[in-house]
Amino acid sequence: KKSKLPMKIEYKNSIKISMPTLKTSINISQKNGSAVINMRDLSKIKRSLKNLPLTLDGGNLKIQTDNYKRYTFQGLLKRYDCFIYEKDSACLTQIPIDGYFSKDNLILKAFQDRFVFNSSTSTVKLNHLNLDLKQYFETVDKDQKNRSDSDSGISQKIKVIAKKSTLRYDTHKLLTDRYDLDILPGGDFYFRGTLGSDAVTVRKRKTKLEIRADRIHDKMLHPLINFDGLQRGRYSVMMSGIPKKKMKGVITLDGGVMSNFKAYNNALAFINTIPALATLNSPGFSSRGFKIKRGTIEFTILNNKKLHFDSVLIEGGSATISGDGVIDLDTKKVNIDLAIQAAKPVGQILGSLPVVGYVLAGEKKSIITIGLHISGTLDNPRVKISPIKDTLTLPFKMIQRTLDIPSKLKNKKR
Repeated sequence: KKSKLPMKIEYKNSIKISMPTLKTSINISQKNGSAVINMRDLSKIKRSLKNLPLTLDGGNLKIQTDNYKRYTFQGLLKRYDCFIYEKDSACLTQIPIDGYFSKDNLILKAFQDRFVFNSSTSTVKLNHLNLDLKQYFETVDKDQKNRSDSDSGISQKIKVIAKKSTLRYDTHKLLTDRYDLDILPGGDFYFRGTLGSDAVTVRKRKTKLEIRADRIHDKMLHPLINFDGLQRGRYSVMMSGIPKKKMKGVITLDGGVMSNFKAYNNALAFINTIPALATLNSPGFSSRGFKIKRGTIEFTILNNKKLHFDSVLIEGGSATISGDGVIDLDTKKVNIDLAIQAAKPVGQILGSLPVVGYVLAGEKKSIITIGLHISGTLDNPRVKISPIKDTLTLPFKMIQRTLDIPSKLKNKKR
């Protein structure tokens, strides 16, 4: 519209119209009136394309029709921004496409039919293709700012049905056999994904994000929390807040094993250097991991930079771990305090020691509590004994027993 362009028309067996400025040509057959439109560089005409959910940065397209009612097409679309990827991070910015369109509908297929869009139902079907939803919304917002036509962008709900695909949003990754995703105008969405018998739901309303999962297995948990040190149990997850600002969450543990990460391995090696513990039965720690009965981990993520463990309480078969601390997600620095309370028979033996045994194990000689401080980095954590006064999570009863020592000694003298 309202553009002056040089144009060349040739009459032979067909009519060929060339527009060199747009690198576009149209061939019309004089026999049956069929037409072929060749656009060799879509970057030349992208400013003239209207009513597209996303702008294009380049590519080529060939469109054919026999009746000017139904059109088929094939080509290659290019975008600099990437929100579709394969495997973990293989970004797909060049999209081979084909399909057809008419006045009422558009069917667009890509990646050998692993991506299919149907405009009549506003449905996208994915198969073995992964989607970065946060990057998608950022791309839509950027396109909106760069375009003046009011009809661009997401104007109606889009439904995504995916099989064997991963959905990623910010630092959260959802591995599923199948998921259904409703994307609403304005950027809100609702997601429900399943992996075997496990299910997880994610909802975004305005700036708030909510993630819920009930008793899922570790295969779905690991990519969701980006941590694989919890294994073989069942886990319930609840997270809510504003990404990049403040997210609060709680993970409930039901069975399983904690093992196979450097902080655990270094803590185990350190405990084995303590003579009082190394010569006795292990307080629930071994190279096979720490067996969990139940537990709760409450945490806060601030500005995607600080992970605060507000409260950690994990009960095992022969020991209970409690603590709190902070991990700097940028520098990977660790600052965590733990109290490990071991039950019988360690407490029985140490409890037989006068005074010191009573403070550590109590009158019933059933427990011993040691404090550990973990510092350094995630890649190279350092573990050391914490003085009792610095062990914030040390059970209150231990302090009470210390106060009771004078009366105990007085009674023994009598």
